Amino acid sequence: IGGNIKSLMFSCILAYAGDNNENKELPFADVKEADWYFASVKGAYQMGLINGKGADSYAPQDNMTYAEAVKLAACMNILYNGGDPNTAIASGKDVWYSTYMKYALENGIIDDDLTPKANEKIIRKEYVYIFSKALPKDAFGEKNYIPTGAIPDIKEEKFAQDKAIYLFYRAGILAGNDSRGTFNPAGNITRAEVAAILIRMMDSTARVDAPKDLGL
Repeated sequence: IGGNIKSLMFSCILAYAGDNNENKELPFADVKEADWYFASVKGAYQMGLINGKGADSYAPQDNMTYAEAVKLAACMNILYNGGDPNTAIASGKDVWYSTYMKYALENGIIDDDLTPKANEKIIRKEYVYIFSKALPKDAFGEKNYIPTGAIPDIKEEKFAQDKAIYLFYRAGILAGNDSRGTFNPAGNITRAEVAAILIRMMDSTARVDAPKDLGL
């Protein structure tokens, strides 16, 4: 998926790591090798995509807001189309996210202006829906055969958010929270989960198989 995404994707959110950190050790004391997200955070850090909330803290369990999600999705779209988000969009004058909301609306990434809940924690199904529109559909090649109804808590593909979730499961970007593939659509999304999604979206070799007990 869009090779240039690897160099700048996370520059528009939270904190930008800047230079490629390929040969650097992960500095975050709160990300341990035994953590499921260790490889994703390390990979994203070493490619210069993410940084911490301090010199030695990544804060993997902190939640993302609607404004942050929209900003990151806008950046991904710009990068995929050959632009540089560092120069393509400046932060808004009144509120920093206003320019990203405008871009996302104009480019079909969001359906409605999310300004009224910009600083609220985004829920998982809406995060996935926004990200599914940040890149074209052909960026999400099918890796797994997952019939409708197989995800325990997403039994239908009736709504756009449901379709996006199945798209990500089929592409190997999502695998759920347990062996059955439970998604928790109304829950919040953490920085740890964001790192994993970024890696899988931009690198098809990092995508995962369907959960072993999916549909049971």
